[in-house]
Amino acid sequence: MTGDEPRLLVVDDEPDICRIVCHVAVSLGLEAKSASTRDEFQTISSTFNPDIIVLDLQLPGSDGVEILEHLAKTNSDAQILLISGLDKRVLATAYRLGEAHGLRMLGSLSKPMQIPDLEAALKTAQEVHGTVVLKQLREAFTEDDLRNAITSDQIFVEYQPKAARMANDTWAINGVEALVRWNHSEYGVIPPSDFIPLAEETGLIESITDTVLERTIAQLSDWHDRGLPMSAAANLSPYLLKDFDLPDRVVGLLKKYQVDPTHLTLEITESGAMADVAQTMSILTRFRIKNIQLSMDDFGTGYSSLVQLYRMPFGELKIDRSFVQELTSSDEALTIVTMLVQLAHGLGISVCAEGVESREAFEILAEMGCETVQGYLISKPVGPREIEEVRHRWNENAGKLSA
Repeated sequence: MTGDEPRLLVVDDEPDICRIVCHVAVSLGLEAKSASTRDEFQTISSTFNPDIIVLDLQLPGSDGVEILEHLAKTNSDAQILLISGLDKRVLATAYRLGEAHGLRMLGSLSKPMQIPDLEAALKTAQEVHGTVVLKQLREAFTEDDLRNAITSDQIFVEYQPKAARMANDTWAINGVEALVRWNHSEYGVIPPSDFIPLAEETGLIESITDTVLERTIAQLSDWHDRGLPMSAAANLSPYLLKDFDLPDRVVGLLKKYQVDPTHLTLEITESGAMADVAQTMSILTRFRIKNIQLSMDDFGTGYSSLVQLYRMPFGELKIDRSFVQELTSSDEALTIVTMLVQLAHGLGISVCAEGVESREAFEILAEMGCETVQGYLISKPVGPREIEEVRHRWNENAGKLSA
């Protein structure tokens, strides 16, 4: 041990469980300790400061929910893996309770645990821990750093392919989502979640959005010139929904590169669209008048009024990945997605499901009637030069993936 390893604390009154978890943790390069009661947990955690907590819901004289409450009150940033022999619904409810408290829930395992499942969970925790440490370093970024990234061409765009249902019930890639990245000279490729909040806070989001839109529209023009009938979606920050001139600037770019407006879709999150309904309605209506398509992103995670949703000119709803990725393991997620698809179709709106990573999830969504799917099953985000190869490979097999 070097002292820099992630620290794990297992809280369970069964010595065998503690011994197994600690053994697996140490074999993966973690530092591990155990506690069997709530008091022992509080004593050890105050000095050990665990990065990962494996928590049993049933403890002598206490329970795991009390510990979750304690962790929330102390603003713990540890990743939490729940374990229990209780009913899976109870385990799932405890997990959601932790999420509601803002805790970093890693997952849950039913007893008796399978060693491979435990190893997989702890490996994920290690990866997340490394990402968090790097993110903490990145949080030192300043406005000048980001401004320099924009002016020195460090901002670039990757494209994640989207497969759409064709008339013969096959699926073909004919569109992408543009995803912004920052190629930092020291930290490498930085995802948008690590710098978009700074961009929005400093007003640099407008420059970044203009960069993404111009590169995406220019890329559409290039694909069309090479005989690839592609469309593209790009994310629009809620902070830009106050800019009444934005639709005209976007149309200017479309004219500059001679791209039909119907080939561009702008994605706005549900919460962002509902922040200022009157202002949002004005901007979105101007986009639609100019034949630019609109998609409501992360649908199902906000609190939009159905009346407002009906009145806004969205042509597509994107179901959030948090629901899609639980389709095959959660009856509740399956019910929610089914209802969201039915709601969208009842309003005459198409549906895109993001986060599709398995064939089973894909088949469920196809059966529901989703028009478009997006996720690692189709392709990870790639550079513009790779799109043609990915598209050809997928479309060659589209007939074999019909619902």
